[in-house]
Amino acid sequence: MEFFRSAPSTPPEEYRVIPPPRAVVLGGMTDPILFDPGLIAHLSRALPDVSFVLLGRVSVDVSKLRDLPNVHILGHRSHATVPAY
Repeated sequence: MEFFRSAPSTPPEEYRVIPPPRAVVLGGMTDPILFDPGLIAHLSRALPDVSFVLLGRVSVDVSKLRDLPNVHILGHRSHATVPAY
């Protein structure tokens, strides 16, 4: 948890413009067994007032998520910048 205490007081602009509340998926989305885009699609439709932020390497098929207005695929960020999000 110490790692996240180093977060700057202001997150990056690309994150600030995403409406709250936000549900952040942090980590590699590279294994279709461990990351289910269909589940994220289902949740985003069931919770349209929640912004779903995907932060990490993406190599599974997320094409079904790209047109959902409350899903934001930011992709990979360096380990050092993660606390800012």
